[in-house]
Amino acid sequence: MPTIPAGELVGRDPVLARLSLLVERVARGERVTVVISGEAGIGKSTLLRAVGAHADEQGVSIAWGTCVDLPGAPAYWPWSRAFDEMVRERGASVVREAAGDDLALLSPVLSGLGGPLPTLDDQRGQLLAMDATGRLLDTLAREQPQLILLDDLQWADPSTLT
Repeated sequence: MPTIPAGELVGRDPVLARLSLLVERVARGERVTVVISGEAGIGKSTLLRAVGAHADEQGVSIAWGTCVDLPGAPAYWPWSRAFDEMVRERGASVVREAAGDDLALLSPVLSGLGGPLPTLDDQRGQLLAMDATGRLLDTLAREQPQLILLDDLQWADPSTLT
């Protein structure tokens, strides 16, 4: 179970136990997707921090992206924040090599590598970018398991949810 300050997540033992099992699957190299939902202020972000702490203890690389409640936020904002964190942690050359031929498709979320930031206005471009993102994460996860935490999705723009 994640190490968390006493009293910070009262009554969350069953949820933490289940999330801990899922983090351990990630640490073994499995793909896992989890959505945590609930009313504002019930501790979803605190729960994510606890999950991140447990993942770190398991040797899983963590990248965090947060949506912002601002009109005109850049497309893919939380994804680009998470991927930029991956670039800082793993190194630009490692991520660039892992991206391979998909680098141009990934540039909207890999702004930390520099280069143009094309917009993916059509569905085909979005699907190609999603596929490229999956390939990049699979490639990076072969070296070290990766956990992407996206917070405050209630403020997500359509590109983030695509």
